[in-house]
Amino acid sequence: MSLRATFSPLSLLGSRLEAFKRDLWMVAGDVTGRPRASFERREPLGRHLQVAAPPREVLSPRTVRVVRVVRETDDAVTLHLVDAEGAAFTFLPGQFLTLLVELDGETLRRAYSICSGVEDGGGGVAVTVKRVPGGRVSTHLLTQARDGDTLRVLGPSGSFTVALEPARRRDLVLLGGGSGITPLLSIAKSVLAREPFSRVRLVFGNRSWDEVIFRDALAELVAAYPGRFAVRHVLEVAPKGWTGGVGRLDVEGCGAELDALADEAPGCVGAQANDGEKAVEALEPPEVFLCGPEGMMAAAREALTARRVPLSRVREERFSSPGQQVAARGASDEQPLKPQPITLQGRGQGRVVVATAGQTVLEAGLRAGVGMPFSCALGGCGACKVRLVEGEVEMEEPNCLGAEERAQGFVLACASRAKSAITVEVP
Repeated sequence: MSLRATFSPLSLLGSRLEAFKRDLWMVAGDVTGRPRASFERREPLGRHLQVAAPPREVLSPRTVRVVRVVRETDDAVTLHLVDAEGAAFTFLPGQFLTLLVELDGETLRRAYSICSGVEDGGGGVAVTVKRVPGGRVSTHLLTQARDGDTLRVLGPSGSFTVALEPARRRDLVLLGGGSGITPLLSIAKSVLAREPFSRVRLVFGNRSWDEVIFRDALAELVAAYPGRFAVRHVLEVAPKGWTGGVGRLDVEGCGAELDALADEAPGCVGAQANDGEKAVEALEPPEVFLCGPEGMMAAAREALTARRVPLSRVREERFSSPGQQVAARGASDEQPLKPQPITLQGRGQGRVVVATAGQTVLEAGLRAGVGMPFSCALGGCGACKVRLVEGEVEMEEPNCLGAEERAQGFVLACASRAKSAITVEVP
């Protein structure tokens, strides 16, 4: 089923919330002393919103051991991790871990997507770290991580996921750039392994061939799943004899790649039926997953909108913090934020702190010594959710809050900045 034929015009208003509605599961560790699972399930919103104090998220870090360090490129390494106590990791494809790294007496938190597939086995998990110019943590891990090292991690977290269903006949279109391939690889490997009737197509942009992360792994997937997995590499600087895409994944480049996918023959995937005959059925309308630099993401959104792709079938993941996203998009047309008083009820015990201009609620609370819950600090896990009792905030989008949470007055402390004096309830 072609991309162009199956995406029909739908109203764009209201679908963005649905596109980013959380599909986050958290599984609580056993309180009797058995090995803890890696995350706990959140209770359905309709139930926990009715109680006066929503249950507190479990944010205790677990200790992991590095069992293998694989250098993917000059600027990227994959760390294979196992639980120090032998517990297995449970995660959804596309989720991330938050690493707590001690540097110069300071605990720094950085989120890194899981690149493992759910069928990779071994009970461990792998994350890939790409060097960020001037990045303290990424540089440290890239140059100093060794087999046998121990780290503390939180998670897995995140709603950029797929729920695996063996009977599904889905068509996934993945658009990635640079280190944005990390969660997309996890999604591709998991869907291909668990959903025999589904197809995955990846468009992957990089500056040069030497900078392509997971080159060999992607080639192995193509060989392992002929007809079900395809990769289109797009390079800004192509080597001699290159037959893939050339250029940047800007609006024009993304549009050209989407059009090429749409021109493919209708998609069907076959499998052996019980009677030995080959069963062939059409795939569901494509779902699009985007992950990469902010410029590529914006270009992909524009190209998808121009092709009347319903936003309800588009999912996005960002690696920058909300503040960095603002900087990447440029100055806002709104008036600059000013310092504002924040009253922290609940865990904050009525304490009043002052947020400096542009400081998030989470940053202001932590700087004042209030024990506010948080994990990724990227707007993707919901651990820092607080209820806005009074006042007005500016909250970065997109994030993981669902429509019902927003209607109940919840905001994310890591992504919200006070536009007036505010009062929030900290669970």
